[in-house]
Amino acid sequence: MTLLIQRRLQTYKTVPVTVILLLVIAGCGDVPTTSPVDQTPASALQSATDPPTALPDAASTESPDPRTKWVGEIPYDVFFDKPLEVATEGNPTDVVRLDIGSQAPESGSEAPPVVELVHSGNAPAGTPTDVATAASSTDWQRLASIDVLNEEVKQLRNRLTVNLRTVATYNRNLDAVANDSVMLAGVAAVISTHPGSLSWRPHANIVRDLAAKVAAEATESGREHYAEAQLAFEQIVTILNGGAAPEIKAPESIPFSDVADRSELMKRTKRSFDWLKAEVNTQERFAEMPEHIVREATILAVIGGLISTESYDSADEPQYQQFAREFIEANLAITTAVEATNFEQFTIARDRVQNSCATCHGEYAFGDEGL
Repeated sequence: MTLLIQRRLQTYKTVPVTVILLLVIAGCGDVPTTSPVDQTPASALQSATDPPTALPDAASTESPDPRTKWVGEIPYDVFFDKPLEVATEGNPTDVVRLDIGSQAPESGSEAPPVVELVHSGNAPAGTPTDVATAASSTDWQRLASIDVLNEEVKQLRNRLTVNLRTVATYNRNLDAVANDSVMLAGVAAVISTHPGSLSWRPHANIVRDLAAKVAAEATESGREHYAEAQLAFEQIVTILNGGAAPEIKAPESIPFSDVADRSELMKRTKRSFDWLKAEVNTQERFAEMPEHIVREATILAVIGGLISTESYDSADEPQYQQFAREFIEANLAITTAVEATNFEQFTIARDRVQNSCATCHGEYAFGDEGL
């Protein structure tokens, strides 16, 4: 009997301990497995990302209305019912759209620009407001004399003659054939709208389309593509020599981008600028070849005029037009420096060309382009 009583007393002593242990275990349940980064206090995150908010007035002792709805610590009634309408009140024509470049684009669409500004109100000084009108009325006579354009055509013709001599030379020089024929198409397109006088100018639109045909064939090697390219080039040569033009339907004017691919124009831009930088690096070299310098700078200005027309992607954006305009003016400044025989002025203008390209390609990327 005594033994039974002792055992029951021992059982009663362990009950509180058991209850305490159960409570402790229950309190340890659902322990978050948050990483150290996730344990950053909310106040610290707010201070790192949000602007500081004003401290509450220490003298204020009013209690909030118990009927007020709250979002966190912010009263719900501070939010506008229609925030987008409120944001545009007073100046509905000024719209700023911010697109985050890291946002995944929809399937089949290009990634949006990082920041796009559409301003249809009063534009700042120097900002083009009607890009299409400005592009369609390019002053080609200011950008290039008809004689310099014709000289460029001769240079392109000579290189194409060499590279289209045989199937072997064609296959070895596909890239050069493609680039020179694109340039020939672009220059011929400009000549067809240029006010200057040139014997073959009435057929410049046909030269344009034939050169585009050569460029299209030069995307592939082989005898069949060579034969088509060679035939088109022979017809070009006939026109340039004053012969009869083939009976080909060629519109008087077409979008420049249809015959002058921008990536090919940029390749020529890089080649011309590299020559100006590497070969015209002293006063003596500057004085030795003024005509060559003027031709390269003129062609660069013409390329700027081509890619600023409305048929090219992004040409409807004011910022793009500003980049193109600076590129054109910098190359015209090179021509002015040559006319003034001023080497220092030439180097300043050449640096402007490089800076304009670097700035533009910092915002726009068109493949493997850039200086």
